Amino acid sequence: MSPEQTACEDLKAFERRLTEVIQCLQPATYRWRIVLLVVSICVAAGAGQWLMDPTTRIVPLTQSLSNHPFFLIATILLVFIFLMGVHKRVIAASIITSRTRDVLCDFNMSCDDTENLETQLEMFIENVRQIHIIVSDFQPQSQNVLNQKLQSLVHGLQEVDKLKSQVQDVHVPLEVFDYIDQGRNPQLYTKDCIEKALAKNEQVKGKIDAYRKFKANMLLELSRVFPAELNKYRAIRGDE
Repeated sequence: MSPEQTACEDLKAFERRLTEVIQCLQPATYRWRIVLLVVSICVAAGAGQWLMDPTTRIVPLTQSLSNHPFFLIATILLVFIFLMGVHKRVIAASIITSRTRDVLCDFNMSCDDTENLETQLEMFIENVRQIHIIVSDFQPQSQNVLNQKLQSLVHGLQEVDKLKSQVQDVHVPLEVFDYIDQGRNPQLYTKDCIEKALAKNEQVKGKIDAYRKFKANMLLELSRVFPAELNKYRAIRGDE
């Protein structure tokens, strides 16, 4: 097994393990979400009662809170669970997934052979776009930046050339390039092929139905004109 295949298998094993960890976190995440929801509803209900109480505007704050122990206890509980990190626990799975994705992107880890090529092509296109902007409004002080972009362009072509061995078994129909030259979305090629195949299928189906009707009519007429010969023909073919 080559080093690339080994790295890919290791990455797949890591992905499976990460999926297991996230699935194990889901029950706890749901429980913490329920706790946060219940406490938030209690705080909202208590706050409504506290604000609607006419004496709230008259008595001191401490006394008004003591008059509404439900709101006071719910608020203290909400602050306590936030200090315990409930806001992180309710999205623990999302945090792990996001941070793992960032780490994998930083190290450019992927099992997809075409993803690296796609990334390099996107960087190449972006460099070309930036060079176009610099050249369209060229200033003498932009020469160093232009040189750097040109070097990046050459380096990008070298990286694309290194990745050609990974996509040698990928065959792209020449018609796709025609779509690109015409400014059309190359993904429409598949749609057009399917539509053409369906139209051709209907055409062939119509011909088959016509031949079947022709055969039935011809056998009917032959049975009237040459009944004996047709019976022998059917006997030979085993139709009877």
